[in-house]
Amino acid sequence: MKRKLRSVVRIGVVFAFCGPVMAQWNPSGTQAEQSLLPRFCLVKLKDDNRSPEGQNYIRQFGFDNWLHMHHYCYALNFVNRSQKAANTRDRNSQLQLAVADYNYVLRGTKPDFWMRPQLYVELGRIYGRLDRQDEAMNAFRAAVQANPTYLAGYLALIDQLRKAGETPQARNVAGEGLRHLPDSERLQALYLDLGGKKPFPEPASRKPAIPASPPAESSSEALQVERQQEEAATPERASAPDAASEGAPQDAESGPSCRFCPPEEVQRRWQESFR
Repeated sequence: MKRKLRSVVRIGVVFAFCGPVMAQWNPSGTQAEQSLLPRFCLVKLKDDNRSPEGQNYIRQFGFDNWLHMHHYCYALNFVNRSQKAANTRDRNSQLQLAVADYNYVLRGTKPDFWMRPQLYVELGRIYGRLDRQDEAMNAFRAAVQANPTYLAGYLALIDQLRKAGETPQARNVAGEGLRHLPDSERLQALYLDLGGKKPFPEPASRKPAIPASPPAESSSEALQVERQQEEAATPERASAPDAASEGAPQDAESGPSCRFCPPEEVQRRWQESFR
């Protein structure tokens, strides 16, 4: 009896230590885990490209970008698993796996991919959770470089700078954001709160979004694990894009624009998660 009990204990210890490693064996997730993912992930993870739904997503994402989106879905699974981790070690292990997959998507997708700014912001938040603050800052900067009209990037970067005690730089970022998004009430409020004065900075002439290079090592769609932080000071996501226009998606306050039209579920979560 004692021998059996010792065997059970040994097996339990092995599973406890191998849990984070075993998670890599099934990045696609269980059926329950996949139920938490956006619809396009379910199609992508089944490699269902020939179905009408798969063809529709290919048109929306662009084929060269769609090729890599399963890694984004893997990343979301790892982030979701991190929320259920039993300890800090397991939590960080899951987040590190998510970082690797975000960086894979950023390396593989086109520089003008409409989702790129969003990916940078989500990646930046994961870096923040891992206490890799410099990398988080770089990711948020890359988001606004990828699309200077992306409100979420400015809000995330401003929040990061404020946490670092860099108020003048945060004010400058808010001012730069207002040059591209002059009607953004959130940026106006932040600019004044950070010591800026009216009149607000002169609006910049409309220019195409500038593609950004990945951060040094290189998000949900919105990462819901960051919901409280987002609502407090770092909202995100672009608005519904216009199928006829070119460029990366713009903020809802400034008007839509994208090269490929994102799925409605992406547009909706962009807006709902960052109000």
